[in-house]
Amino acid sequence: MATQARARLSYGPDGLSLMEGGKAPREALDLLLAIDPDGAERQVAFIDAKGRTAAHTGGGCQAFAGHREGKNYCVQGNLLAGEGVLTSMAEAFEVAEKKEGAELADWLLAALQAGQTAGGDRRGQQSAALLVVRVQGRGRVARMTATSICAWKIIRSRSMNWPGCAPCTGSFTARAVRESRFRHLESKLK
Repeated sequence: MATQARARLSYGPDGLSLMEGGKAPREALDLLLAIDPDGAERQVAFIDAKGRTAAHTGGGCQAFAGHREGKNYCVQGNLLAGEGVLTSMAEAFEVAEKKEGAELADWLLAALQAGQTAGGDRRGQQSAALLVVRVQGRGRVARMTATSICAWKIIRSRSMNWPGCAPCTGSFTARAVRESRFRHLESKLK
């Protein structure tokens, strides 16, 4: 689950609960949007364990705003340089996904870099962080979030040397990788 624009964090736990209860991503998202008086200002995406997606970009999101859905991914953005940013990201993800030996982190980085190359955020490059967590080899959970400015070279590093990025990530890193944040996900993947 991802939410941005005028984010509503409750979409995360509420959407997960609905999908755990048997709802498909589209059903879950539609139910939540139906009771959200500010849905027109939200941008939300759900992906389930089967790779099914559902996305919403409200008409009140700042231009250019939109999303693209595909099996196992959804790209979304607002305040983008244009529609080509989303198209480039989606295409890059799909190409990277087919590369021998590539994995989730590679696919996500390819999409982020393609989006930036296509013009990215209309305000100029902002920031990005990527954390991919393996849970006992049974699955992968990705968490991407905007945070303090962090250089692409550091993000691209395969070693993910977070201490080397400390001047630009500050306390975010400690919060993002705190084990308790992912403990509930481990139980879901067993």
